[in-house]
Amino acid sequence: MPRITRCIWRRSPAFGTIAMRSHRGVQAPLELGPLGPVVDRAGRPDPAERYADAAGMGTALARAARQLPP
Repeated sequence: MPRITRCIWRRSPAFGTIAMRSHRGVQAPLELGPLGPVVDRAGRPDPAERYADAAGMGTALARAARQLPP
C-alpha cells in the first residue's frame, strides 16, 4: 500500500469506509422494508449493477414508497 494511502486511512475513517465500500456492497437493514432492495442495488460496488441514472433510482424509490405504511 502506498505511503500516502496508509496515511489517509489512519487519519480519515471516512476515507477508509469509502475505500472498503468500493469492494463490498451496501447491505440495507431489514428495517428499511420495501426501500431495502433499492438501497442494496444503489450500493453495489459494480457500476453495471447499479441504477443507470438518477431517474431510474427515483422510479424505484417511488415504487417502493407506495408500499410503505402511511
